[in-house]
Amino acid sequence: MHFKKFFKNYDTKTLNDNMFGPSELDIIKENLNSKDLDDAIEYFYEQYMKHHAELVDHYQEIDDMLFFLKNAGMTLGIVTEKARRSLDISLQVLRM
Repeated sequence: MHFKKFFKNYDTKTLNDNMFGPSELDIIKENLNSKDLDDAIEYFYEQYMKHHAELVDHYQEIDDMLFFLKNAGMTLGIVTEKARRSLDISLQVLRM
């Protein structure tokens, strides 16, 4: 879900979709003026799960490369700006 649409549902604040650095959870906590912060966060994650497949393409070539590296004995890790819950959703939807 894009932040503009999310913030429009819970706040009158206009927020840029292209924020980098803090996780989406931190962006929500730091910028949302709504008294329903917990509900807003749950709504964000519901929408994130619902629309993830529409917004992120799955590339078999990435899976193949990661599988190759792992089988070659490489230690793999993840570096992301996502919050843990968003990461878990992405990994689930992308079947990783």
